[in-house]
Amino acid sequence: MMFLVEKYGFLLLFCALTLMGCATQSKRNSLNVRNDFFNQTFLQAVKNLSFDKIEPSELDASHLDLLGVVQLVLKSQFEQVESKVKRLISERNDSQFLAEYFRLLSFSLIFQSKWKELLPSSSYYFFDPDSVFLLARAFSQIEKDTIVFWKEADTLSFFTAPSGAIIVKVLVNGRARNFWFDTGTNYTIVSSKTAEDCNLPILSTEKSKAITLTNFRVDVIPTYIRSLKIGEIELLNQPCLIVDDFNLKLRLFASNISTEIYGILGWKSLQNCKFTIDYKNRILIIQKPRYEYR
Repeated sequence: MMFLVEKYGFLLLFCALTLMGCATQSKRNSLNVRNDFFNQTFLQAVKNLSFDKIEPSELDASHLDLLGVVQLVLKSQFEQVESKVKRLISERNDSQFLAEYFRLLSFSLIFQSKWKELLPSSSYYFFDPDSVFLLARAFSQIEKDTIVFWKEADTLSFFTAPSGAIIVKVLVNGRARNFWFDTGTNYTIVSSKTAEDCNLPILSTEKSKAITLTNFRVDVIPTYIRSLKIGEIELLNQPCLIVDDFNLKLRLFASNISTEIYGILGWKSLQNCKFTIDYKNRILIIQKPRYEYR
């Protein structure tokens, strides 16, 4: 069975923020109950990507604007998302979807690694998922992350944990390590032992918090990997988070992964690659996309 992995992480993030948007809409004091219900139904349809349930003729300019941004998100055109959302925030600061726009703006900047624009001094930004202000201050110190495709396509073997989780071999600053391939994780994560062994620098002594699968908040420390190789794909200056070995093992245990692994490949590291997963033959095909997702 073949699976194509593209844009999945950002869609999960977008589903989360639109779900929060539904809650925001329900808190507005409005006498027009029918309009409130329509807005929540619209946001729910967007959250579920159920565009067949949206009738364009029933949408006003505000709904059409948000739908247009969503379409850019689905195409992974983050620069256009940023540009359009900034314009909408400036021109329509009374928009009923203003909170959703700020969230979309923050995530588009994260996925473009525009850390300096995410700092609190920004006139646009106020949504702070995963203590991103702290991370932005740390990651703004390093050179912009880039990706090098030494081959147009590469085929890697992998093995799976009892849960079905994919484990791949990577090189962290030249050292071989087993990582969990998990597009549901935002940032790449490394164990504290891996950070020490591979000489990863501590970018900030101020710890941020991350939420685990069991909704437990754990301390994370920002760092970066100078060279992270997955087959013939090399990720340079890759922002990532250090998690204490014990907390990483707890997450693996919760996911029924008993294999010794040293980190998690998150979506932020994978977003500019095209992956085809062949579970039957235990191979992972990594390709250079026809266009860049940033």
